[in-house]
Amino acid sequence: MSDNLMRTIFKGANILIIAYYAIAMISMFIKSGINFLTIFVGLIVFVVVYMAYSGLTGNYDTCKKIATVLLILSAIGTVLGGFKLSYIFFTIVMGIYLFMCISLNSRY
Repeated sequence: MSDNLMRTIFKGANILIIAYYAIAMISMFIKSGINFLTIFVGLIVFVVVYMAYSGLTGNYDTCKKIATVLLILSAIGTVLGGFKLSYIFFTIVMGIYLFMCISLNSRY
């Protein structure tokens, strides 16, 4: 895969991640108000959005570190969640995302 195509796909994925989590947080605040759970989930969403922003700006090293932590948390969630299909899918997507971070980072 060419370098420009991979970079374009990676930036598109980051934009989708930011849009998805922004909409999810707004709907969560509207639905349940502000409590401990929404603040905790908001911190996790902030980390994910920061990872995506790092990927957009080309800071692949930070993006790779955060994606590694999220992949480990996703794998733990998959085991604790009873191997539901949505958890497995998210773990696979995080693995692909981490692979793209590493391959874009190693080109420099």
